[in-house]
Amino acid sequence: MTMADQTVLMKINAALTVVMFVGGLINSILSVLTFQNKDLRQVGCGIYLLASSITSFLTISMFTVKFWFTVLTQMNLSISVSVVRGGCVSIEPLLKLCLYLDAWLNACVAVERAILVFKGINFNKQKSQRIARWIIFILPFCVMGSIIHEPIHRELRESFNKKMSSYCLVFVAIIAVISTIVVHAQFDDTMMAVDFDGPPPPKCPTADSDTMTSSITIPGVDLALLRAQKNSFESCFTSQLQLSSPSNIKASVEVHKIQQLDSGDCKISYRCSGVGDQPSAETCLGTIPNSDAFQTILAKCYRVQS
Repeated sequence: MTMADQTVLMKINAALTVVMFVGGLINSILSVLTFQNKDLRQVGCGIYLLASSITSFLTISMFTVKFWFTVLTQMNLSISVSVVRGGCVSIEPLLKLCLYLDAWLNACVAVERAILVFKGINFNKQKSQRIARWIIFILPFCVMGSIIHEPIHRELRESFNKKMSSYCLVFVAIIAVISTIVVHAQFDDTMMAVDFDGPPPPKCPTADSDTMTSSITIPGVDLALLRAQKNSFESCFTSQLQLSSPSNIKASVEVHKIQQLDSGDCKISYRCSGVGDQPSAETCLGTIPNSDAFQTILAKCYRVQS
């Protein structure tokens, strides 16, 4: 039996698997190239994301291997039972190992971002890098320990109902595709929790000035609660601006005005000083409102309805 003899549903699954593998390969290569930049690995998040780029590629690769191994062993019944048993024992645990590693690395990114919000300018970058390297070294052993029972207790069950095996194969392929899409959707989701107008492009008073000004308009927040978080906003902007480039390590941000507009929206105006690399500062200031750190602070500025 060849692939041409398979059902339309099976052919669709095969095409989706190939598309997912190619897309995952491109995504992983671009991610690795991005996070090889030393400036992006000054804190643990960059190291975690570099490792996650590698595990993402391994995950989609193992999924592709599993799919085609299952398809080919069902299409060619002359394949040795020992080969099928070896694939049954090894491929699924390896796929779970890669998948769990990727999930844990994304969790580490979220935890570090939360710590960054809590500590602000007191965040220790060198300590963050050391911890990240140790976690990446230890994590695979911990995950392997949690799934060590998988290869031990797996066994091969043979089915003599060819029709049922075919339907089972199609069902397994569909579930595998859906599961992979869901996992990637969960960890690659970058939708903002609150929809508000992003900051206008930062303005620089003179071409050689190290000072920049900008503002953010936020709807639906309480003015008093927003003003109470003034220091937190300054720490958030300052810490992330300093991470944007080695030339901005001495940069600081001052929120000099928080006001309510006629529309009811609130506007935060701020000034950046000590900026050494203006292009990277502009990019950083434009992305800060989308960051988890900013969103965490912003969540405290909404009055709870009684």
